[in-house]
Amino acid sequence: MLGLVHDAVIASDLNGVVQAWNTGAHRVYGYTAAEMIGRNIREVYFPEDLGQIPGDIENPVQAAADGSELRDVTLRRRHKSGRQMLVSLRIATIRDEDGRVAGFVTCSNDITQRKCAEDALFQAHAELEQRIEERTRELRTSRERLDHLLLSSPGVLYSTHSSEHFQLTFLSRNAESVFGRMPGDAPGESPCRLDRVHIDDRAAVKHFPAQVVAQGSSRMEYRYLRATGEWRIVRDSAVASAGREVVGYCLDITEERAAETARLEKERLSLFAEALLTTQEAERKRISRELHDDLSQRLATLILDTGILEQSLRGPDNPVKAQLRALKAQAASISDTVRALAHQLHSAGLEQFGLSAALENECAEVKRRCAARVRFRARAVPPKLPENVSLCLYRVAQECLRNVVRHSNATDASVTLSTRPGAIVLRVRDNGCGFDMEEVRRRNSLGIVSMNERVRLVNGKLTLDSRREGGTVVEAIVPIPLA
Repeated sequence: MLGLVHDAVIASDLNGVVQAWNTGAHRVYGYTAAEMIGRNIREVYFPEDLGQIPGDIENPVQAAADGSELRDVTLRRRHKSGRQMLVSLRIATIRDEDGRVAGFVTCSNDITQRKCAEDALFQAHAELEQRIEERTRELRTSRERLDHLLLSSPGVLYSTHSSEHFQLTFLSRNAESVFGRMPGDAPGESPCRLDRVHIDDRAAVKHFPAQVVAQGSSRMEYRYLRATGEWRIVRDSAVASAGREVVGYCLDITEERAAETARLEKERLSLFAEALLTTQEAERKRISRELHDDLSQRLATLILDTGILEQSLRGPDNPVKAQLRALKAQAASISDTVRALAHQLHSAGLEQFGLSAALENECAEVKRRCAARVRFRARAVPPKLPENVSLCLYRVAQECLRNVVRHSNATDASVTLSTRPGAIVLRVRDNGCGFDMEEVRRRNSLGIVSMNERVRLVNGKLTLDSRREGGTVVEAIVPIPLA
């Protein structure tokens, strides 16, 4: 009868000696009945497990005395081949005619594969729960990041239905930064309140979503009145998505437009300043030539005629001769002044001999006109510089030296021309009374403005450092092509 049972059925006496071993036990444990009957059931345990067998399994008599007639356990046993296996074990007590415990019978089955599958399923379930939890955290973090990005974004993200009345389906929570209101204040066909759109732009804003749907994407700009009474310029860029929605982005470009306007105005003024300086230099050159070629020649003729007239008069004590000598000296002085004025207006030496020679001559002229000691030094200056660079640095040095003579009360001044990689450097220094930089900036001194503009037009940089009673240093650095 036991041979028909698929599970392993084993009967043992009170000492654990096997009394019955069915074919199911042979199938599960690998031992035949002949091999196991008369041997202790401990043969199917690993030696290291014997000390860990539960008490109700090790001592079923005591368990029966405690009222446990039937017990179900899962434990490890050893196959004849030595491999381990997990078995599901049911233990029942056997009693004799007098009701005393005579032994016990076990019914067991190999559940190793099932247990492995259950463990794998449990592990997979645990891993899945962990992944779900991690993904939930990631999604929560992503949502927080998205919310932060939307709130930090300078523009407003929105979406509308691409059919019917283009009702809003989403409006980012930073709408207040552009439109001065929070989402939900005025649901409608656009992310803004149409009654606050400039009347000339209102029709275009109203039909903008339909235009996006028709063209696939579009962009427009309109004026919007905020609750503060301030008009702002808004740029709306939108595309029609495959999900039959219009997705758009509104950005306040008021400052951008103001900056663009300021940039264009600056460019216009720069071009005007460049044209003005070019015209000024041309006029300086023309006047200088007229002074030199016309007035200087006339004065030279007047001096010569006066000398001839003086020689024609007889008598050393003739009063007219003294008047003619004085007139000739006066004419010569006027000629020197005209020649100096012509040189200040336009230095012919700058074109003929270069910047170093022109600056050296300018320093000598200034030293002659004032009591200050004026020195010039040139260090490794290329013999030929771009004409606009030479003219720029010459005029800057000329302006600085003019200030030395007129305002600084300096006793010592120096002009240094040197080079550094890719640039030429002009440095003018004096030990005069100096001036207050902030005061000069407030007054917007024409001389400093002119020097700055000249240096800027040749892509250079002008720095000025001055302190009351501490002298002044002006430095111009202008890029030049490498040789």
